[in-house]
Amino acid sequence: MVTLALWPSKATAASRGPTEQARIRFPDLSSETKDLITEGARRFLQEVPALRQMKLVMRLDLRARRDAQTWRIQFPDIDVKRDPAADAEVILLAPRSHFNELAKDGRLQHWRDAYENGYIRVAGREDKLKLIARVIEMHERREMSKKRRL
Repeated sequence: MVTLALWPSKATAASRGPTEQARIRFPDLSSETKDLITEGARRFLQEVPALRQMKLVMRLDLRARRDAQTWRIQFPDIDVKRDPAADAEVILLAPRSHFNELAKDGRLQHWRDAYENGYIRVAGREDKLKLIARVIEMHERREMSKKRRL
């Protein structure tokens, strides 16, 4: 919990005493962000189960208006830490607002659309990126063939 102390007015200061200040409590946003990242990563791995076998360290850069947060995500056991991730093999850059929506409700198609439209960017080791892209494409082909059979 983050606490912000405000200067009390003269009337409230007299009723509380000279040393007591009014305090507003804000929730700790980093724990909410960590939970959101964990939820998004789990949902992504549930949709593409073949990626559960790959060991990967990913750096997630979330940009907001005046703030940028850097997170380290280790797959397949989804270990999320607020760390610069110097050993990251894949870097994901996303605006905070788009990432929030994708992590909460995003399906694989939504992630693909955000990537193709330039809302999120991916960089990193070329071999890892090609492998991930190939696994996702094969997964989508299997899903399409399942829909045709029905």
